Amino acid sequence: MEKRQVYIKKLEEKLMEYDAKLAELEKKAAEVQEEMKNEYISQIDNLETKREEFAAKYEKLKESGEQA
Repeated sequence: MEKRQVYIKKLEEKLMEYDAKLAELEKKAAEVQEEMKNEYISQIDNLETKREEFAAKYEKLKESGEQA
């Protein structure tokens, strides 16, 4: 497998990690008391932002390879 494909595979795995972490935090936020819920919501918002940025970079890299 070429280096680029290996790198894209690693990026896909990282996206799945982000999705799993988001699901975990959302579950915890639903189970905790109100005072802790705000902390989890903040963490979820931050992680969603990072995931969106990461996904955009991933898509850009993936598309650049398809055009080559």
